[in-house]
Amino acid sequence: MNRITDHPAYAEDQPHAHLLLTTHVLHRAITVGSLFGIIYGGGRFALSSSARTATTLPAILLRSSSTGVLVSSGISALALAGRMYGREEIEWKDRSWRLLESRGQNQADEWSAAGMVSGAMGGVVVGRSVGVVTYRAVVGGAGMGSVLGVMAMMAWRQVGGG
Repeated sequence: MNRITDHPAYAEDQPHAHLLLTTHVLHRAITVGSLFGIIYGGGRFALSSSARTATTLPAILLRSSSTGVLVSSGISALALAGRMYGREEIEWKDRSWRLLESRGQNQADEWSAAGMVSGAMGGVVVGRSVGVVTYRAVVGGAGMGSVLGVMAMMAWRQVGGG
């Protein structure tokens, strides 16, 4: 996120603190929700013979990923509102400033966002072939791409790239 917004030297000068923190929380919610959805959908497909006969693995993964993304986004938005309710402006600014200051967090954001874009496009292509509604294919594909982007970043860092 530090490439698309100002990052001043001091937290007190951080502009758009509410927007930055909310964007960060919802961005992470997409990744976490999709991961839970993928685990649930993959497990259901592997363990339930009725699920295997009713649909294909790509279809169930797209649907469960999109459900996970939507549920976790709602929960995370409520959690952020509850956590930050009544906080002073400087607390919002400090948290968002620290996010922008963190090199590792910025790498995770970049890799995750790149994965989301490619995953959304791939989700549309795969969703059309397996009969998933377009909005669910986009959301599920973006979530799955986000997870793959973060996993790729971790692998890249392990081989000495980060």
